[in-house]
Amino acid sequence: MIRRYSIAVALFLSACPKGGGQVEALSLNLAAVDAAWEAGDYDSAREGLEQARQAYGEEPELLWRLARLSSYQALYLPPTDALRLLGEARAVGMACLEGDQVFAQRRAETGLSDAVEGLGPARGRCLVWTTWAWARWVVVFGRTGAAMDLQPVATLAAAVAEQPSPDMTRSWTLGLAAVALGDLSRADELLLQARAEEPMAWELVADQLTLVRAQQTEPAKSQELRDLLAAAQGLNPAEERWVSAALRSEGTDD
Repeated sequence: MIRRYSIAVALFLSACPKGGGQVEALSLNLAAVDAAWEAGDYDSAREGLEQARQAYGEEPELLWRLARLSSYQALYLPPTDALRLLGEARAVGMACLEGDQVFAQRRAETGLSDAVEGLGPARGRCLVWTTWAWARWVVVFGRTGAAMDLQPVATLAAAVAEQPSPDMTRSWTLGLAAVALGDLSRADELLLQARAEEPMAWELVADQLTLVRAQQTEPAKSQELRDLLAAAQGLNPAEERWVSAALRSEGTDD
């Protein structure tokens, strides 16, 4: 079952036309990648995305998926490896944003704050996942040692707040940014909002428990989150490790 997605991606790539059918061929490849993603087969999803990137170049629809994948895989790793993957996700996301000529020109001439204002809608998901990865990187690394990263995270988060949200990802991203910037009360609100948008997302429960518990004064609330995590069903081994780590965690360090 796991290899089926990888093989399907390879077949689509080997058969893809280089002319007018390229858009349709890319859509087929992305459909196969998305199927692997939904099945939790991250290795096949990565294989498909990397092969598609070689075939089609720096397409935004490829790059935001690759940034998302590296970001998610970082959840299941110890800090050193997580930082490496989050750095990769941030780099891929920024490459996607730089692919917008207006963004690239404004960033070079006047800086990031002005650049995000001119960002086209086609790069919206790249913006969200770049911000998610950068904010998580700060959280894992520690705010004290990442002072130079705080302003970029704040700038990107302000732009994310203006984006339409098809799912809980925007609220989750803004919650992570709030943690990175030290506003744990706001982070708690945003992660709670994200959970309202997708109640069964165990990752949100884990983040709310581990990333904002340092400011919790309500033991009953922490216990409620612990009970939700402990009852999580259908997790793969990596997810089980993440949940176990979240249940053992004592909160965040500044």
